[in-house]
Amino acid sequence: MGAILGFLGTMMAKYLGDGLLKWIAFKAVMVILFITVVPLILNNFLYDIMEIFKNLVSGQAAGASALNGDMTFSGFMAWILTCFRVPEAFSLLVSALCLRLILNMIPFVRLVG
Repeated sequence: MGAILGFLGTMMAKYLGDGLLKWIAFKAVMVILFITVVPLILNNFLYDIMEIFKNLVSGQAAGASALNGDMTFSGFMAWILTCFRVPEAFSLLVSALCLRLILNMIPFVRLVG
């Protein structure tokens, strides 16, 4: 009876020892991958995405350079606009409209008014 228990104990220790060694090896491989390989892949992927967007935006900006929305005033009109601070008011109005648009895109924010 003692030989059978000894054999079963040896087999159980070998099975648990092999499982422990497999677990340690798996963890070591995963740590090495997450420290070296995954950051490199993510870095290259993110830089590729950023480069695609940069090329897209620069292509759009090159086509839109013919349309210029600047309004230049001089003389009395410029003085009046400066006195009434129309550029600052217009900037504040556009910023408020953009904020309202952004808040409307958030599904759980309820705006009154």
